[in-house]
Amino acid sequence: MSGIRECKENLLIRAGVRRKGYSKVVRRGEMGLRHLEFGLLRLSSGEWSGKTSKCEQALVVYSGTADLEIDGIPPMSLSESRPIFILPPNTQYAIRTTHCPVEIGMFSAPVGLSAEASAKVECSGSPGIFGPADGTLTGCRLIVTHAIISTDGEKVPHKHDAFNPSTEFPHEEICHFRVTSAQGFGLVHVYTGATDPCPMNESYEVADGDTVVIPRGYHVIGASPGSTVYCTSVLAGEVYPPRIHHTPA
Repeated sequence: MSGIRECKENLLIRAGVRRKGYSKVVRRGEMGLRHLEFGLLRLSSGEWSGKTSKCEQALVVYSGTADLEIDGIPPMSLSESRPIFILPPNTQYAIRTTHCPVEIGMFSAPVGLSAEASAKVECSGSPGIFGPADGTLTGCRLIVTHAIISTDGEKVPHKHDAFNPSTEFPHEEICHFRVTSAQGFGLVHVYTGATDPCPMNESYEVADGDTVVIPRGYHVIGASPGSTVYCTSVLAGEVYPPRIHHTPA
């Protein structure tokens, strides 16, 4: 009989009731996360103020329009057409609603001294590392990607939990989902290799607003027939790669 024990983990966080204001979804130190933290901000009017402190923070717009106000910089428009902004550490900012209610995902990770020292080389965005992006935006510590997954496609199985220079860098991941159809859903499978000392083999059906934490292992995402799944994928780790590396299954 094998001495390998399967590790059962619930990595799924259901959407729950969508409350006004800021709501924490998962904290750093929970569910195997060492770096990442995620919450949702919902405003119907007015403004909300925040500070990044020692963290880099990604703002991801899911609905509505608002202005991002930072001292010394002209206001920048937040909207679904310009959905991703990365803010550096020690940034005081305000989000002010404009024409309609707004919903924004807020992902953060602490930035170490090594990352701060190499920020000019490794950070993207304009000006500095503020800035809108389509597809993937990479900061000092955060890697943020919007993936659109339809019935005839899927996010290819891959992993990023080991350090193998030139092929793979260890990153934990949070995936937040939006689903177009009321009856639609996404499918997420998280698993490890057969020789892993604590193997996982978890499958989840995700609905609109659900979140899956991926601290390690291979993972693949698909969509139910007739629906489109939007996945915000945010990664962070100890080592910042010169470019994104994934080890395929």
